[in-house]
Amino acid sequence: GALIDSWDAWIAVLAECRVRRHLRPLTEDEVRQHWGQGIAADCNNWFVGETPRQLAGEYDDGFRRHVGLVRVIDGAKAAVQAVRGLGARTAVVTNSPRAMVEQVLATVGLRSEFEILACGDEVSRGKPDPALVRLALIRLGLAPETVVMIGDTQLDVAAARAAGVFVVGLGTPGDARVESMLEFRLQLG
Repeated sequence: GALIDSWDAWIAVLAECRVRRHLRPLTEDEVRQHWGQGIAADCNNWFVGETPRQLAGEYDDGFRRHVGLVRVIDGAKAAVQAVRGLGARTAVVTNSPRAMVEQVLATVGLRSEFEILACGDEVSRGKPDPALVRLALIRLGLAPETVVMIGDTQLDVAAARAAGVFVVGLGTPGDARVESMLEFRLQLG
């Protein structure tokens, strides 16, 4: 959510998965209640009886069909390039599966902006657990106190804080807060 807006794609994917099971599509408000909590929570909340493994393949297939609905958040690319221009290393930390993340970043032209990825299918527990943030730290070879994470949900904030990382909330409270990626870019100087 800090880099791309995948809302419309996810609404379409979830609707297909629900209709395939003879369930009514979810309203946008129903999706917002559990948005970004990872595939295990989706199984518990929207696809009772399914396992994350069963649902992951459907998500991947559906997302590939709807990737054209994904767009880069205004100011995100410029902000990441500014961070890189300062000599800082960059990573994506997401509850989404790696194959999907690779595809989305490539499709929207952001893959080359990130040195590493830490994805939901690479750890046993996604955000708000700190495992993904810690995985990114290991892959970057950096100590938590030297890193700044930007996140758009309280799941991001909780994961960063639990890993000892300073977190900038994008439209949400964190150790610092910005309302847009453009504002974040401007604060970099």
